[in-house]
Amino acid sequence: MLTDDDILAVLEASDAPDFSSDDEERDKNYEPSDSTDSEGEEEADIEGNVGEVLPELGHEENIEPSSSRRPIWRRKPFCQPIIDMPVAEEVDYAVDTPTPLEYFAKYFDNVFFENAVNCTNRYEFANAGGMLKTTTKEIKNFFGIHIAMGCIHFPRIRMYWQNKFKIPLVAETMTRDRFFKLRETFHVVFPSDVPETQRRLNIFWRVQPIIDAVRNACLKISRKRGEHIP
Repeated sequence: MLTDDDILAVLEASDAPDFSSDDEERDKNYEPSDSTDSEGEEEADIEGNVGEVLPELGHEENIEPSSSRRPIWRRKPFCQPIIDMPVAEEVDYAVDTPTPLEYFAKYFDNVFFENAVNCTNRYEFANAGGMLKTTTKEIKNFFGIHIAMGCIHFPRIRMYWQNKFKIPLVAETMTRDRFFKLRETFHVVFPSDVPETQRRLNIFWRVQPIIDAVRNACLKISRKRGEHIP
């Protein structure tokens, strides 16, 4: 194991350069510079560079420093400005828009309801032997009740007449028993008037007048060129 004396002897006998002398020479020739002067020179260089760059970017105008003084607000009475606006001409935008009932009548006219009254009364007389004596007004109310039920849904039809859930639009228009009676006997086609061959060709023969009424009304609607209604 090497001792301290052995290590020193090896270092003295080696050819490694001595760097300590160079450091001492550098330290002797070193003259510290004034920090303020160097900072001033650096700021001058920066200002010079900025002055060279700004003209290239088009900032040749003098930029005035913003004032740090807060604006002073003063209270003054408000004066209504005078605005001279031309008087617009009155335009009548009134459009003859049909009511919902008028729209409905375009699809189901009185001829349709008169046929439904005839078929319904005949069906009741042929099956029960009695006189139902329904009218056009009653069949229209029957249709209206179904539309109201489609807007206000109840789990059971009888609930529209119950005291707890009664809907006056339905209950005051027609009694419950009369409504169910019309549901059993309502027809738009009398079965014996349709031949057996036509029944086989058209599975919708029982409601064919309703389909025809809606289709004929759609065909009467004015349409632009290119529009098609089958």
